[in-house]
Amino acid sequence: LKSSNIVILHLFFYWFAKTTKLRKAK
Repeated sequence: LKSSNIVILHLFFYWFAKTTKLRKAK
């Protein structure tokens, strides 16, 4: 895996966690 791919995965997981938390909060 390239380091760039790891960064993208981290950003995607962070965004996914934020969106799911917002959805659950409503």
